[in-house]
Amino acid sequence: MQERQGSRAMKNLNNLVKDVLIRWSLQQVTSAGVATVEVLDVCSGRGGDQMKFLQAPISTVRLCYNAVDIAEAQILEAQKRLRQRLPLEWLESCRFFIGDVTLLAPTLPDEPLPWQHIVSIQFALHYAFKSKASARSFLHNATGRLCGGGLLIITTVDSSKIGEFARQAAEKQEFVFKNELAKISFDEVSLPRCDLDSKVWLGLSIRPHR
Repeated sequence: MQERQGSRAMKNLNNLVKDVLIRWSLQQVTSAGVATVEVLDVCSGRGGDQMKFLQAPISTVRLCYNAVDIAEAQILEAQKRLRQRLPLEWLESCRFFIGDVTLLAPTLPDEPLPWQHIVSIQFALHYAFKSKASARSFLHNATGRLCGGGLLIITTVDSSKIGEFARQAAEKQEFVFKNELAKISFDEVSLPRCDLDSKVWLGLSIRPHR
């Protein structure tokens, strides 16, 4: 953590966790003898994690990187970042999709997406929990092309902690929780509607601040 400029910086911690998890997943798949690894990066954003996949030490195999995000501007930025790093000799192909995974799975024009060895959902799963139906749909669409023996890797927020922070904000009649590590804003409409004693926080809209 000290090497990542600030052991108490939450962003640095998140990136470290993702980096370790991504490297582990690639090592697991390649050690099973897979020669060409298909990866689906769900809610990929501006491509912050794509280089974690592309720079991992797997130069003995080929990598097919697939990314999907709801925001076109984010996908365009991810493509720009990738072009700045090319050429990468072990990158077999790269596909970008714009779409809402809670509604539809990413597909090619005339055929399904190839079977994926790794599906990665990094700090994005909570966006799908507007309802049980949207959460189930998101996971179904994200993992529909995960091959047998493939890996689903997820990092997400601790719902019990978010609930604790929400209760503290509600008790103070505020819509912001802040400590030395993080600042979270709660939606003024969804917070009052939530059951503060529940263990399931469906529909609570939060905005983490960097």
